[in-house]
Amino acid sequence: MKRVPKKNIHPLLSDIRHPSQKLPPRTRSSSFKVFAGKHSPSVFSIPKRKRRSLLKKIAFAGVGIFVVFLVFYAFVLFQFKGEASRLASSVYQNFRTAAEALLQLDTDGAGEAFSAAHTSLTTLGVEAEKRKVFDLANILSAFIPQIAGVPEAFQKTEDLSREVIAANQTLDILKDQGFALATDSSGGGEFTNLLIKLKDSVHNITDLVGDLRNQSEGFSDLSPQFASLTEEFEMNYLGFSTELYRAEEALQALIDIFYSLGDRHLVIFFENPSELRPGGGFIGSYADLKISGGSIREIDVRDIYDADGQLAVTIIPPSELQNITTKWGARDANWFLDFPTSAEKVISFLEQSRLYSERGIQFEGAISLNVRVVEDLLEILGPIEVPDYGITLDSENFLAEVQKEVELNHQSRSTEAKQILKVFAPLLIERLKQLTSYEQEAVFAVFEDRLQNRDIRFYFEDSRLQNVVRDAGWNGEVYTISDGFLGDYLAVVNTNISGGKSDVFVEQNVELVSQIDATGIVRDYLTVTRHHIGDTQEESWYRTANQNFLRIFVPEDSLLTAFSGGFTKTIAPRLNYETAQYGRDLDLEAIEATKSESNKFDAYLIKESNKSVFATWFTVTAGKKKSLEVSYENSTRFFPAEGAQYLFVFERQAGSPTSLDYSIEAPPGYSWIQSDSPIFHYTTPDVPGRLILTLTLTKR
Repeated sequence: MKRVPKKNIHPLLSDIRHPSQKLPPRTRSSSFKVFAGKHSPSVFSIPKRKRRSLLKKIAFAGVGIFVVFLVFYAFVLFQFKGEASRLASSVYQNFRTAAEALLQLDTDGAGEAFSAAHTSLTTLGVEAEKRKVFDLANILSAFIPQIAGVPEAFQKTEDLSREVIAANQTLDILKDQGFALATDSSGGGEFTNLLIKLKDSVHNITDLVGDLRNQSEGFSDLSPQFASLTEEFEMNYLGFSTELYRAEEALQALIDIFYSLGDRHLVIFFENPSELRPGGGFIGSYADLKISGGSIREIDVRDIYDADGQLAVTIIPPSELQNITTKWGARDANWFLDFPTSAEKVISFLEQSRLYSERGIQFEGAISLNVRVVEDLLEILGPIEVPDYGITLDSENFLAEVQKEVELNHQSRSTEAKQILKVFAPLLIERLKQLTSYEQEAVFAVFEDRLQNRDIRFYFEDSRLQNVVRDAGWNGEVYTISDGFLGDYLAVVNTNISGGKSDVFVEQNVELVSQIDATGIVRDYLTVTRHHIGDTQEESWYRTANQNFLRIFVPEDSLLTAFSGGFTKTIAPRLNYETAQYGRDLDLEAIEATKSESNKFDAYLIKESNKSVFATWFTVTAGKKKSLEVSYENSTRFFPAEGAQYLFVFERQAGSPTSLDYSIEAPPGYSWIQSDSPIFHYTTPDVPGRLILTLTLTKR
């Protein structure tokens, strides 16, 4: 047999040579020389080049094992990632649903959404634990940085879920028991404790949302779903954090009021829609709420003349009132369409009355309630007996009976005028403390509706609370036309001056026809029709001619082109104010300084609330219908273009039910997407407090 060459045959493998070859002798001592010293010769010593080759093989083997490990657990993570993306999306959507429910004070709906979010988180946690995902994330974070924050983010999300559920439960208690606790004159501070608990939850939620925002930036690469959620979260984060911050600040402001060592005061204006004033109904009565020890300890209902009768200052009244009163007071300070301005004035006069100034009382804010709110409550609660007056008040007769008591007492010059409200208020409050769950839901629905219609409004001296009610649209401020505004604005404001209590029997319809020409000029044709249907009423104060100083608010610098149906008149003051050295109100003086009489029409031109105002006297006798017709050019140009958006804003005066008929014609060659026609038409028998319509042009 041919001999096998010795090339590449190591001595250790010599035993596989052909049997004819003799093996070299082995010695035990030589086999251990490799351990004798670093440089000892041995049959086990390996050349340096070959040693490096072996180390590479070992290293590659290690890498291979790690790759297998990585691929295996990456597969586990990949499987979990799909489930995590789906559940994370569910959690986020449930949080959004819950937030929207809370804005509507729907704690039940919010609770369901928060519970669903928590269930998804629990499921996610179980899956993660089962697959050891969080352990893997800690191990692999050095190689896959995107997953480093996953365990902590999940924990914070669970913490967030628990906090929002706790906050919702606190809100639920406040919703069910808040009114009773806040009006518990025996004290105990439970209402304040709930506010503190809620504020702490909101603070924790704010911190957790911030932490999650910082951690979410690295999750975008995990999956397209996570990328989408991260992007949406980032877009909404500023809004979330701002709202949470304001909520915390507002809660602290409420706590400051209720948890004060001394007495704090809020005032409620009871507005009568039978006698309209620009800021709502005439404030014939009001209530002083004394707050201390964590609850409302006293509700003192008074006639507005109680305070005005002790007014320590003499201020010139609005010119339109100067032939019926010599000085301005709280009773007539509801003079501005902008409710915060009106509220400031009324509070200022109250505080300057000796009734309060001598005790150093200042008011933290005001709540205006239209009498319609009380009627709605009585419809839910049922009739309430008032034994002191021998009558039972319900939703049908409340205004008429109270008005009758007030008018008859005024005519007899009795000091008991409006005392019926002082007797009735505690009876109503006690009934509200005993609401069933069904009645609670109905009452909240009433509040929601009346807030939207501006029959309930709030004003607070503390900016933390005022910011909240402003953002919610509950402060009754006039709409601000911002720079770059493209559209139209309209408000019709009535002021009953010596018109009895006739407004409650006047039906008002507003019709506005707008046309946009090819150059973008907007021409408006307005008709205001008022129908006095009080001629069949037995009481004389309802049959009185409705004498009205009517104002039309439009965009600033709009041009009046036609005006008919009203009249101007000269008001002769009953007092020489210069000689009498009466003071002047700066806000009122600034408005009246802009007032001029048109040299073309029976109208006054005024600037107020950054709007142009067309004003006139407008009287309707009982049983008659009368219209005011006004034409004007909008100061804002709306240049036609594909996709251009046009806004129409209508603000309804508080306490003045109004039907609206609005139509607008697009520029030549264009249609409105919303109507698929060159004409857009909108009509409603009862326009809300603020209506905003957004219309979009498209080429025909």
